[in-house]
Amino acid sequence: MPILTDVFPLVETGEALRLVQTNRHIGKVGVLGLAPEEGTGVTDPAARERIGEPRLTSWRRYATTTAAV
Repeated sequence: MPILTDVFPLVETGEALRLVQTNRHIGKVGVLGLAPEEGTGVTDPAARERIGEPRLTSWRRYATTTAAV
């Protein structure tokens, strides 16, 4: 199963698309539509604790870009 490896803010959707078009990504490429920044997807503190921070962010080690978000 592919994992999310790259995240782009909405204003950089074109860059995200180019990454996919040129096959320069490893897993899934995400675009932040409503979230202001990475890490705001799971906002419930109890859920974040239960899931664990390492599981929520472990996919970033596979990032092929260092998109500034």
